[in-house]
Amino acid sequence: MWKVDFEEEILKEILSDWESFLFTNEIYWQLNLSNKKFSPAERRVRISAGRLLISSFLLQNYNRFNNDLILNQFLSLKSKWLANWQKKVTEELPVRIRQWTLFIHDLRSDSEFSQPQMNHQLQIRLMVGLLVDELDEFERGQYLQQIDILDQKYKYATLENGFIWESDLKDIFPPMKYWYLYRRFIQPGEKK
Repeated sequence: MWKVDFEEEILKEILSDWESFLFTNEIYWQLNLSNKKFSPAERRVRISAGRLLISSFLLQNYNRFNNDLILNQFLSLKSKWLANWQKKVTEELPVRIRQWTLFIHDLRSDSEFSQPQMNHQLQIRLMVGLLVDELDEFERGQYLQQIDILDQKYKYATLENGFIWESDLKDIFPPMKYWYLYRRFIQPGEKK
């Protein structure tokens, strides 16, 4: 699901497009990767603050790549433009919470829902957590109660299980903090 070299390329490209991205009123930003290593379809990426946080999280925690320079430049830009960055975060967070809400509703009501769909949709929950971590304590508290209610509904519709993504990523997602990545969909008719 996640290719760290691809995530590195996303951060590398946003560095040159940072101000345009930061000052747009749009949550989603079309980014065109220049590296021909990736297919034409892969090179057209819609990013957001949450998507950039996933990229930076993976690069910070995944040690196979020498990515310190790009990562540090990204973190420096975030700090330099902190007020604008936090504005992007607070604009995106309600959208991601709404997506998480819809996912929970689908998970609980759609008998055709599948484990691969769930595995893909959990990147939304990861974004929600990363976006909330960017907020100050007061703002964070405003969202955490809403997220906790949704998380309880998610727990009710799932069972504890092994890590859902590629096993080489397991070490950077410890089960205590990223518990939602260690659950599986309850099949129709299956008891808890």
